[in-house]
Amino acid sequence: MIYSLGLNNYLNRYESLFRVYQRQNKEKAVQYITELFHEGKHNIEWMNERIAKINYQQLNHFIIVSPWDHDPAIRAVRKDISVLFEGCGEYKGLILDESGHRNIVKKSVGVARQYLGSIGKVDNGQVSVFAALSQGDDVGKVDIRLYLPKRWSEDNRRCKKAGIPKKDQAHKSKAGLALQMIQQMRGEVKYDWVEGDSIYGNSKNLWQGLQQLE
Repeated sequence: MIYSLGLNNYLNRYESLFRVYQRQNKEKAVQYITELFHEGKHNIEWMNERIAKINYQQLNHFIIVSPWDHDPAIRAVRKDISVLFEGCGEYKGLILDESGHRNIVKKSVGVARQYLGSIGKVDNGQVSVFAALSQGDDVGKVDIRLYLPKRWSEDNRRCKKAGIPKKDQAHKSKAGLALQMIQQMRGEVKYDWVEGDSIYGNSKNLWQGLQQLE
């Protein structure tokens, strides 16, 4: 791809975040992220079919098993986006929203019958809540949380089998996840207003939490 070199150079700044013990996983990160720019399905099986040099087992291990920590990666991207937006001189907003995608694999964490925005109806799938900085026509995601339906959080055995950390097994509403993200990024991201649809706008706990942060 014509942007592979540029993407590879960009990811050099995050190289240390994908290291596990003495093993460097940056190559796998570049392969995975590059493939996300393709149209169509983005699961590893489809990636393996599109690019011959991809080792399916290695890439699958990198995404599912390899113990590199995603939190530092999210914080690093959040910091870079915040710095980039600070130099523009316009008012910045923090957008709260969710994204749902169909998934019929019941063992995938958070899969349940729920409303999925990508298809506009209730179906089996996963839903994530995200926060994004917005400035003019520019938008950049600064955090994301996977929504865990009650049927998951109430099933300790299922959570344990799926490898969900104990601290993340408790059910949180989508507005609760949004507040958690805002609290965690306090002092790291500057914004002038917060926006969300009725799920967030009608949450008393969310707005009380925002007032306490002022």
